[in-house]
Amino acid sequence: MRDPRGEIVAPVSNRASVGRRFRFVALLAAAVWLTSLPAPAQAQARKPIPPSTLKYPLEWSFTTPPPRGAVTPGSACEVAEEYVNQINASRPAMHISELFAEDGVVFQGGGKLLRGRQEIHCFYSATDAGSAVIPIAFIDNGAECVMEIAIQGYGANQPFRMAGSRHFTITPDRKIARLLFFDYANVAPSTGRQGKPLSPSTPQTQQGK
Repeated sequence: MRDPRGEIVAPVSNRASVGRRFRFVALLAAAVWLTSLPAPAQAQARKPIPPSTLKYPLEWSFTTPPPRGAVTPGSACEVAEEYVNQINASRPAMHISELFAEDGVVFQGGGKLLRGRQEIHCFYSATDAGSAVIPIAFIDNGAECVMEIAIQGYGANQPFRMAGSRHFTITPDRKIARLLFFDYANVAPSTGRQGKPLSPSTPQTQQGK
């Protein structure tokens, strides 16, 4: 077929048919390409979760001292472990404030907030919460470490009891920038936690870890 200018052109119906075929082939090619892409991570088969490394039994009071948790070498939890070592080394823990940054903060049960290394030193050098502490679990994630602890009370044959957890945030130079206390609600009031008053027979030194 020729147009008025004498050029050969295809009929309109043929051009429309070619256009439809072209779009169909393009859509088919796009669908094949999309199906070749890797599936999203959440849709892929997930690897099994490694077994837990926690070894202590779920008990409120331990008849025998619970096993000590394992620390990942080089992790933030190494600083948390040293925190416990300092507490167990002496009563009161006179040098524990050296583990904190100059502007470090401690947020304890009962809403007590300690700001700065000097205030932290004043607290730890005059308070205590038991005869020994065992860190029974460590969970690290970058600069963060969560440590679960058991505390042995004062007195003859006192058992270790679950006392709560401590959330540490560690600076690049391995100082404690922030420490949050998470204490179990059923900790005995005689330890002075959750802001509960000490009984007259409880020594003033039993107030915090």
